[in-house]
Amino acid sequence: MSPAIITDSDPTLPYTALNSDGIQTILLVHGAFSSAQEWDVVVSQIPQKYHILLPDLPSHGRGSSIGPFNVELAARLLANIITAHAHGGKAHIVGLSLGAHVVAHLASNYPDLVDTVFASGFKILKPSFITPMLPSLFYSMQHATNMLPRSLIRMAMDGADITTTQNGVISIALCREIINIFTTAHAQEPIAARTLVVAATKSGLVPSNDSVEDAKVFTSIARKGNELSKGVQHKGMRHPWNRQSPELFAEAIICWIEQRTLPNGFQDI
Repeated sequence: MSPAIITDSDPTLPYTALNSDGIQTILLVHGAFSSAQEWDVVVSQIPQKYHILLPDLPSHGRGSSIGPFNVELAARLLANIITAHAHGGKAHIVGLSLGAHVVAHLASNYPDLVDTVFASGFKILKPSFITPMLPSLFYSMQHATNMLPRSLIRMAMDGADITTTQNGVISIALCREIINIFTTAHAQEPIAARTLVVAATKSGLVPSNDSVEDAKVFTSIARKGNELSKGVQHKGMRHPWNRQSPELFAEAIICWIEQRTLPNGFQDI
């Protein structure tokens, strides 16, 4: 049995629920320095027959007071949300970037709560001599990005409408916690649920492409738990493709859940 037990000692992650009459539940997990708001353009494309849960991760958005951030805490609190609020006590889980690491841990440690997994932008950072400097670099990059005009970012990112990070969310401590997750790569245990691993591999002036090799690592681990799991890439999409092509992102999620052929442009890896 899954060890997802709500206790008085566990804080409750803030979340938004949509389509309460839906039969099956989809849980969407956002990336670093973001919030559930990043899914606003995606959820409008998901059929209303699906119940949707949109949590804010610890140290992010409405969950900023919950921390420090680590994958184990995030997965446990999401498991509690699924147990208490997902229809049938299970959910299809979707994670992007940092969220991909969280759903990997959630699926491997709480298998009874997960129907399928859709994980995009899984990143592995190999430790090196610059690793100790990464939190400061990450911190500076996030602040610099927030200062750029949205129109300039959209132009450089093929139309991706990147949301501005909420004031007060970014800190050196949080950057350090997130870098630690990327360098320790929490997808280490087989995943029983049927899992799709996506790498959005378009690069260009802004190097926002996912790593196919990282996606292959995650895929090989996922397939140890379910031979129907697979990895794909899309050469026309960038890392934040939920904001670049929300219609395609939503369609791909539903195709994977419903065991239909993925939309054009996805290639097996």
